Amino acid sequence: MGANRVDIDLSYKQGLAWVALQDDDSVEQLFYGGAAGGGKTRLGCDWQIYRRLMYPGTRGLIGRKQFTDLMTTTWKTFQERWDEVWQYNDMGITWRKGGENEIFWSNGSETLLKALTHGQSGGSGEKNKHNFGSMELTDVFIDESPEIEEEIVDLVESRIRYKLDLVPGGVPKMLLCGNPDQGWSKKRFIKSTQGVPVVLRPYQKVIRSKLSDNPDPVFRATYRKQLEKLPLHERLRLLEGDYDALARTGNEAYYSFSSELHVKPVTFNPDIKVLHNTFDQNVIPYITLLCSQCEYEERANGRWLVIKVLKEYCLEHPKSTTQSLCETFLIDWDTKVETVMLYGDASGNKRDTRAAKSDYEIAKAVLWRKIGNNSMRVNKSNPEVRKSVLFLCAIFEGKVPFVELQIDKSCVNLIQDLTYVKTDANGGILKEKATQNGVTFEKYGHTSDALRYFLTTLLKSEYRSFEKMLSGHNKDDE
Repeated sequence: MGANRVDIDLSYKQGLAWVALQDDDSVEQLFYGGAAGGGKTRLGCDWQIYRRLMYPGTRGLIGRKQFTDLMTTTWKTFQERWDEVWQYNDMGITWRKGGENEIFWSNGSETLLKALTHGQSGGSGEKNKHNFGSMELTDVFIDESPEIEEEIVDLVESRIRYKLDLVPGGVPKMLLCGNPDQGWSKKRFIKSTQGVPVVLRPYQKVIRSKLSDNPDPVFRATYRKQLEKLPLHERLRLLEGDYDALARTGNEAYYSFSSELHVKPVTFNPDIKVLHNTFDQNVIPYITLLCSQCEYEERANGRWLVIKVLKEYCLEHPKSTTQSLCETFLIDWDTKVETVMLYGDASGNKRDTRAAKSDYEIAKAVLWRKIGNNSMRVNKSNPEVRKSVLFLCAIFEGKVPFVELQIDKSCVNLIQDLTYVKTDANGGILKEKATQNGVTFEKYGHTSDALRYFLTTLLKSEYRSFEKMLSGHNKDDE
């Protein structure tokens, strides 16, 4: 694998990664990962040691989100690989630690050990975006990269410019490793928010690894036994490297939702030319539209209303507008449907300061050929969170008579919301926050909110009966 190949016992997948890192000048950004135990950290440490030995005077970075994790995991592997393999290098090169976070090599190379988090600007509590500004690097290995903010990863990559003339092809190289996660790494390397496989850029490469790709047979056997004890979702994620596996950790708001029971391939019935569209107008991380179809089925025990959530649209900036959302919908559905019913967040009735119109006025203007006299079904106020969440749980449990809800497997964000959204101490929804590119937003709940608005309106009679039932129970408890 290249002119300076060293015998370091690589697995097949690790060998592919080594070729990409050392011999393929088109690859600047490699994501190696998937299942746990696939030899990710070992590969990164071997590669960084090799680069410092073979290219004197260069500077690499090994990073993780937290410095304590870096020292107790990645650094430990670095030392083990040095002791087992690399200290016997023919060049007689050695290294010494310079404080906690720097390695000095006897050939003039350097390795930085760094926590990849924003520092703070004085006492203001604001993020210091210049925390990495003074670095100059030849190459980078980031362990457990999905834990780190995407903005930081991009910032660190921009610092790869140091003595590139000393490495093959003068190409900047970054190795990112990690397990399946629902954050930025999945959207960049695996699938979009719509579940569509990502088309990589010419300088990117992905190598999916599993436990079977670890070169240590004893470790593979032992670790597999451990992973097989995990709950199904975690077993799929960590043993099989499944990016669609979602773990439940308790206190879920939609406790009766089951992806195994309620998610399936859902088909559009062309004989019913009506769609029910429900909106959530939050624009970060995306603006939301769910498209559903309703049809009745005669079954042995009666006539059932089957509600099919066919598709979700979750558009990110710069397309996170009601205008773009409705135009995107028309591209897919214009020739298939004749009428559209509108549901959603009551706050969308307010004037949009950007366009001097409300979101629903914008929606009706774009969809005007599909809008009828009864199309506007947005309420003046949103349903109470606690009661409407419980109503959805009752539907999932089959406790709302003659109503079945089916969700298409392509609705990845809705499935994620129904799996991950937590309940707070008052029975409402816990607003879990996330930060991306310096912007803080609610991580989950946008698509499930759109579903709540839709179902409590569509099933207005059933929801009112449900509310009365809850109120009756509350009076009895007093």
